[in-house]
Amino acid sequence: VSLHLTVTSIPEGFFSQFKKLQSITVAEDNPAFSSSTGVLFDKGGEDLLAYPAGKKATSYRVPNSVISIGALAFSSVNSLTEIIISNHVKYIGKQAFADCVKLKELVIPDSVLYIEEDTFTNCISLKSIAVSQGNPVYKAVNGVLIDAEKEVLHTYPNGKEDTSFVIPEGIKTISAKAFWGCRSLSKITFPEGLVSIGDQAFYECMSLLEIMLPNSIVSIGHQSFYSCEQLTSISFPSGINDLGDMAFMGCSGLI
Repeated sequence: VSLHLTVTSIPEGFFSQFKKLQSITVAEDNPAFSSSTGVLFDKGGEDLLAYPAGKKATSYRVPNSVISIGALAFSSVNSLTEIIISNHVKYIGKQAFADCVKLKELVIPDSVLYIEEDTFTNCISLKSIAVSQGNPVYKAVNGVLIDAEKEVLHTYPNGKEDTSFVIPEGIKTISAKAFWGCRSLSKITFPEGLVSIGDQAFYECMSLLEIMLPNSIVSIGHQSFYSCEQLTSISFPSGINDLGDMAFMGCSGLI
């Protein structure tokens, strides 16, 4: 695909739908966009906007000029096993790495200050997320992404093969889609002090057998346990005052 100089606006994630696209080029005099090695950037090279889904490389290093990785920028890329994020990137957008089915591991550098929710949805080969020790906002515990204050669990990698997981003490919030599609887990231990579970947090965790929620929980989000087909037992505390719609839809084992 080649962008003419008159193309100055593109919807987020537009190119992710073209699964065989291998390269994006841009006219040199285009005022809004640029490209390098077939990857689309803004004119100044600070925003990485789209990595072609059909590009055949197995590894990619984000250029040092990049400050922001846009929403859906690497979505549906089916060949990359490694993405090296430079220590200049500050922001990673919504679903930036969604459906990168061969991505095995990722290191979040010191510079990253904000990662949108569901950034790693359906990365089925992703077994571990690492965070550089100097990052002031995020850290990793056993390959799981949490905030530096140890209060928010952001992402449990889809490809992690453990059958049980103990959520660390101190965690108060489980983010939206945090455990989305984690099909190996049959047991999750929730800590006392947990307050909220985000939308679709445990969506299609199909091996999950039982849930014992702590007394501290007050909010369970929309479709939070949707299609957890093996789930046969739930222990509800009395303090829940916000139960999202379809929170347990598709949990056929509860019938």
